[in-house]
Amino acid sequence: MAVTVSVLANIVGVVGLVVIVIKLVQKVLSHRKWVAVYDALPGESHKKHWLWGHVHLYPGPNEEGLKFQMERVANFPKIYCIWISLIRPVVVIHHPDSVKAILKTSGLCYHKYSNVIHLYYDKYM
Repeated sequence: MAVTVSVLANIVGVVGLVVIVIKLVQKVLSHRKWVAVYDALPGESHKKHWLWGHVHLYPGPNEEGLKFQMERVANFPKIYCIWISLIRPVVVIHHPDSVKAILKTSGLCYHKYSNVIHLYYDKYM
């Protein structure tokens, strides 16, 4: 039974496509967990656009932008999260007690993002 080049190319193509789909599904599931962690932080996640995040709410780098930031600080006095796009959250920590608690903790790593949230909720919630 001879295997032709076209049959072999089809098999390699199908296997490659299956691997790509599996990796894509893994990335999507990982991203959904990551988003859920950041959405648990205080903030206006209900006003988040599916693609732009909170960028559509920001009026710009002027007096209105400063007023926007001051309203966020008044609504969320210790910490809040805003989204710059679909994949970029920005956690704003502006209360001295929150900053001290995070800086005093020695076990935090950059890639263990959920530790920051657990630290916040254990201490202030």
